[in-house]
Amino acid sequence: MEGAQPDEFYRDDWHEPGRMFEEDSRQVSDHGLRQSLIIASDAEGHAARVRDLVEMGATIVPLQNASPDPVAAIRVYGERVLPALRGARAGIS
Repeated sequence: MEGAQPDEFYRDDWHEPGRMFEEDSRQVSDHGLRQSLIIASDAEGHAARVRDLVEMGATIVPLQNASPDPVAAIRVYGERVLPALRGARAGIS
């Protein structure tokens, strides 16, 4: 079984992690990270970003819960984010 990372990330045998960090020219800026992920402190911010993905044609939007209180985050999605999305496009549940 192969690993989950593409081979291009394993071009060299690195023995000095600090040197690898210095060499990496693909570092993501804070702005780029915010554009790539759904990071928001309010339910409407999350709903707006998921809505954008659905409007672009996404039929599946995988979510990762990295909250320090994962049960509360799931509750917020169930009580506020998903209901806000239900009217945006058929098929969202």
